[in-house]
Amino acid sequence: MADAGCKLRSMQDGVSKDVEACDKPDESKCGSCGKTVGDQDDGVCCEICNFWYHCRCQAMSEAMYKVLNRYSEFHWFCRHCNRGAGKLFTAITYLYTKIGKLDDDMVQMRTELHADVITSATAITEKQLKLEEGITQCEKKFEDNKNDMVRMKAELHADVINLATAITEKQLKLEEGIAQCEKKVDDNKSELSSGLAMMQDMQIRIEEKFDDALGKMVSKCEAEGEIQEAHERIEQKVDALAAGVEKTAVVSDSVKEIVSGTLELKKRNCKRGKQIL
Repeated sequence: MADAGCKLRSMQDGVSKDVEACDKPDESKCGSCGKTVGDQDDGVCCEICNFWYHCRCQAMSEAMYKVLNRYSEFHWFCRHCNRGAGKLFTAITYLYTKIGKLDDDMVQMRTELHADVITSATAITEKQLKLEEGITQCEKKFEDNKNDMVRMKAELHADVINLATAITEKQLKLEEGIAQCEKKVDDNKSELSSGLAMMQDMQIRIEEKFDDALGKMVSKCEAEGEIQEAHERIEQKVDALAAGVEKTAVVSDSVKEIVSGTLELKKRNCKRGKQIL
């Protein structure tokens, strides 16, 4: 009965494949002596290699055998597997320690990552709010600028119309002034032509009168002194006539030059007459 209890304990503690391995006839042979471990033998199954062993072959005491049958939480390994179990347990312990540390690190990283995510989300939310506020302000400024542009466009259009009207009025006034100036120029040309013709006629009459007066004075004067006085009187009359021409406002500069030239010619004629006498 003890063997059946040990087999049942071992079969209950192992996984399904380990139980199947212990139930096979080849694996019911003792892993030490190679003989079959029967139902009447005290035997145990190694939980690592899944081979059955006689208790005597593994030098297991009867008290230990009873404890293994009574408490299912105890585990047993054969001598061969037990030599590497210490290292295996050390490695497993190290792995459990590393896993625990990794779990702690993961928890810490998860906490820090969660905090970073919350901080980043908060910062992103704040930036998004600021961005939305900036977009709203930009849209408002755009609308204001748009209204200002519409107003400035209307004002500029009105200014252009006013300026065009003013330019048209000034152009009309300028054309009217040019027409008046041209009319005055034409009138002045007519007056100038009439005055020039009159001055030329006057020049001819002056020359004729001067020549007639000079001939009469030469014929009447017998003495040199009288002729000299006559020439001086003629020069005085010529000077007086020239002064009268200078005071005439309607006479143009060209006409004055003609009269002055004529009078100068008369003076030279008088001097020439003196020299002849």
